[in-house]
Amino acid sequence: MPHALIANYLDHAEMEAAHVAASAEITAVGCDTLSAHLVRLELEQLWVTRVDELGTRIKHVALNPQRMFLTFDTAPSPPRLLEGMEMPAKGLMCHGIGSSYYELARGEAHWGTVSMPVGMLSSATEKMGLREFTPPRSSVVSTPSPENLERFQRLHAAAGALAESAPQIITHPEAARGLEQAFVDAIIPCLDSGESESPSWAQQCHSIIMRRFRRVLEDNPARAIYVPEMCVAIGVPERTLRLCCQEALGMSPKRYLTLRRMNFARRALLSSFPGATTVTDIATRFGFWHFGRFSTVYRSLFNELPSDTLRRAADSRACQHAVWLLAFGAVLRFVSFAVQ
Repeated sequence: MPHALIANYLDHAEMEAAHVAASAEITAVGCDTLSAHLVRLELEQLWVTRVDELGTRIKHVALNPQRMFLTFDTAPSPPRLLEGMEMPAKGLMCHGIGSSYYELARGEAHWGTVSMPVGMLSSATEKMGLREFTPPRSSVVSTPSPENLERFQRLHAAAGALAESAPQIITHPEAARGLEQAFVDAIIPCLDSGESESPSWAQQCHSIIMRRFRRVLEDNPARAIYVPEMCVAIGVPERTLRLCCQEALGMSPKRYLTLRRMNFARRALLSSFPGATTVTDIATRFGFWHFGRFSTVYRSLFNELPSDTLRRAADSRACQHAVWLLAFGAVLRFVSFAVQ
């Protein structure tokens, strides 16, 4: 059934889970905290998403190969890096089918997506007697004419406003179907006209290296991986890996691997139960052996010491436990009263 979702996020793990038809891993960069507002419409087949977020982060995304994805900026913001390419302010990125990629957003990002079944646009162009649209195997950046892009952007913004002000309209099948067709009619001219830029041969080679980089991380989820070992596993010299990471992540592989492990350590601290673990245990688990340096870097990233994070998590768990006990006691008293 068509529906709309409006949500605000202050937690990276929750923001990861908000991705549909894609899996995401978000690594915070810098001490600014996440603040994200998400609007999503799931129509019959076509899904529309708008996100306004604050917080520098690196995101790895793996897209569902059964769907096609379009991405663009909804408002002026610092340029995002997607698949090593800078997202143009007046362009659309049509992602390669089933692609996985890194995305870097610096401080502020306002972006939108449209996703649909892979064959949806091909069927539409055939019915309209137009040149058949073939979903790309590798990502392409299109620069539509200003008129076509403005039409698409206005429709996308109007759909987001409708979801926030009158979400009940979206649940009506005919309204959802009409909006879906309006999007198809607006997207086809954007992709059919204007200039298109595909990744260069060098960018495609670097994308392959970054996919291997990611595969090594996924194959070793519970173990710290260091740059020399990574280079051997991928089969490239350190200089090449450093160049690829600088293009895709905006930083060296060593810094990214450290940041990623720091983010994992923070999540482990936040999810810990009172008395079940220590900061030293978690630091060691993620490959940090110099505990003074771990605390210093952690504080510079998250504006608090790891011990403060663990204490806050313990206080939160204790509060949740107390609430559960109160609720359980109330249920027992009610049952006892009902039996009498």
